[in-house]
Amino acid sequence: MVLNSQAIGHRLQGFSWADLCILVMVSIPFLFWGISSFSFLDPDEGMWGSIALEMARQGDWIIPHFNGLPYLEKPPLYFWLSASMIQLFGPEEWAVRIWSGLSAFGTALLVWRMGEWLYGRLAGLLSALVLVTSVGIYHHAHFPGADLPLVFCLTLSLFGFVDGLLHGKGSRSGYWIFYLGAGLGVLAKGLVGLIFPCLIVGLFLISTGRVKILGSMNLKFGVPLFLSVALPWHLLAAWRNPDLLAFYLFNNHWLRFLNERGFAEEDVPLGTLSFLAMFLIWFFPWSFSLPAVVPHLLSSFRDRGKLRESLPILLGVWVIVVLGVFSLSFSKLEHYSLPALPPVSLLVGGWWARAIRSRDSQKRSWLTGNRLMKWSLGLGAAGCLMLGGFFLRSGSMSSGELLSLLSPVNSDFRTLAAQGLAFPFAFSPYLSLLWWLGWILALGPLVSWVFVIRGSGLAGYAAQLGIAVGIGFLVFKNYLLIAPYKSVIPVTGSAAVRENPDARIIHEGLLENSGGLVFYTGKRIEVFNGRGGSLEFGARQPQADEVFLDRKRLLEQWRGPRRVFLVSRYPYDGSIAKDLPRDESIPMGKFGSRWLYMNKPLFDDVSGK
Repeated sequence: MVLNSQAIGHRLQGFSWADLCILVMVSIPFLFWGISSFSFLDPDEGMWGSIALEMARQGDWIIPHFNGLPYLEKPPLYFWLSASMIQLFGPEEWAVRIWSGLSAFGTALLVWRMGEWLYGRLAGLLSALVLVTSVGIYHHAHFPGADLPLVFCLTLSLFGFVDGLLHGKGSRSGYWIFYLGAGLGVLAKGLVGLIFPCLIVGLFLISTGRVKILGSMNLKFGVPLFLSVALPWHLLAAWRNPDLLAFYLFNNHWLRFLNERGFAEEDVPLGTLSFLAMFLIWFFPWSFSLPAVVPHLLSSFRDRGKLRESLPILLGVWVIVVLGVFSLSFSKLEHYSLPALPPVSLLVGGWWARAIRSRDSQKRSWLTGNRLMKWSLGLGAAGCLMLGGFFLRSGSMSSGELLSLLSPVNSDFRTLAAQGLAFPFAFSPYLSLLWWLGWILALGPLVSWVFVIRGSGLAGYAAQLGIAVGIGFLVFKNYLLIAPYKSVIPVTGSAAVRENPDARIIHEGLLENSGGLVFYTGKRIEVFNGRGGSLEFGARQPQADEVFLDRKRLLEQWRGPRRVFLVSRYPYDGSIAKDLPRDESIPMGKFGSRWLYMNKPLFDDVSGK
C-alpha cells in the first residue's frame, strides 16, 4: 500500500495543530472527566468490568466469561481492550470505562477530517465539537459497552470510503480502511458492523449512479482483509464451543431483532416514535439545527453528478440506514441510534461553519434570511422554554410522576415502571437537578436563537456549546447522585461482607443487575432465579450447576455450617428471603438499592466457615 505525494498532500491539506488542540481541550472534560469518580453502576457496568477482569486473570482471550460461565452476548473487542488495561494498571473502573471515551474521541478525529474534506477547515472543527458535545456521546463515553466502539468502527469504515473516493487516484489506501473498519465493527458489535457500511455505501452508489465505483474498491484484496480481521475469533470460538453459531448469530441477532428470544429480558424496548425522539435527545443541543440542513441535502441530489457535491447524500443515507434498520426492529433501545450521530454532526457542523463565515453585510444576509433555521431554532427555543418552565415548577412533582417522566429516556426507569417499583434514588436532589435543567432549557436555546436572528453565527454556536456544558455538568452530577443506589459498593463495603471474605454470596435474580459483585469481591457468585438475561447461554453449559441454585439447594446452603449472604434487589415480600427459616435468617438492612440477609449472627463462632 503505497501513497503517492499527491495523495499525501490532499490528506495534510488544511491540517491545523491549533484545531486539534481545541478539539482535545474540549474532549477531555466531556469524554473523560470523572470516569474514576464513581464505582460501577449496575445493571451492566459491573458485568462489563467483571468479564474484562476474568479475561485478564484467566488468560482466556477466546471465550469471554462472566462469573465463570461463557458469555457470548457480545463480540470480544471491548473485553480485549479493557482486559489489556487491567493487566497494565490493575482492576480500576477507569481502565474499563476509558475505551468508550477513546472510541468517542477517535470518532471525533475522523469527523474532523471528513468535515474538512467536505466543507472546509472550520466545518471540520465545528462538526467534531458538535459530536463531542452531543448528550448521547458524552453520556455513553462514561460507561463501558460496545456502542461507541461500533460508532467508531462504522465511522472509520465510511471515512475510508470517502478517502478512497476523493483521494484514491493512484492509491487504494482509503478502501483498505473501509474493509478494516467493517471487520473491527463485527468484532465490536456483531453483524451490524458489516451490514451498516455495506448498506450505506451500496445505497449511496445506487442513488448517485456510481455503481461502477465498486470495481475500483479493490474487492479482490479488501474482502480477504475483512475476513482476516473478523473471521479468526468466530472460528476459534465456534471450535471451542460448537453452540456459538446457533446462539450468537440466530438467537442474539435475528431473534433479538424480532424480540422473540427464548427467555424474558428485563429491558423494555422503545416504540418507533419514542426511538426517533430519543435520537433527537441524544443529539441535543444541536437537534434544532437539523431542519436547516434539509435544503443542503436536496441540493446535493440536484448536483449528484459532481462527486464532491454529492457526498452529503452519503451522510443522509448513513442516518436513514441506521435509524431505518433499528426502527424496523421490535427490540430497540435508546442507544441504538448512536451510530447516526456522526453524519448529523457533519451536516450541522457544516451549516454552522457557513453561518459563522457570514460576517460582512453581504454574507450576513444569508444567515439573517435563512427562514428555515430561524423557524427551527425559534420553535425549539419555544419548546425548551415551556419544558424548562415545567421543570422549574417540578417541586410539586411526586416520585411516581418523575419516574413516568424519565421512563422514555432510560431503559432502567422503564423497567422499574413496568415492574411497578418506586423511584429508586434520592428524590429531593433529583428535583434540584431538574430545577437547574429548567433554567438551562429556558434560557440557552432562546439566547442562541436571538444571536442567530441578529446575524451572529459565532455567538449562536457559542451559546449552543454553553448549553452542552451546563447539561454535561448536570449529567455528571446525576452519576454521583445515583451511584450509591446503583452500585454494589454499599453491599460489598458493608462491615458484614468485608469482615467475612470467605462467606458464600448468593444473588437473587439476573446477575447482570448486580454484576459488580463479581468484580469487587473477586469470587464466583451463586445465583437463585437468574437463568436468563446475559447468562442465558452460560446457563446451558455443564458447569452452570455450580452457579445456579434451585430452592432446595438454596435452603441446604442456608442451613449449612458456612456463612452465607443473600443479596436481593426485591423487597422482602417479593423475595425468597420470606421463605427462608425465620430463626436462621438475619436481615442486615437495605444497602443502596439492594437488601442483604445473612444466615448466622456475626458474633457466632465461625470457625467452620
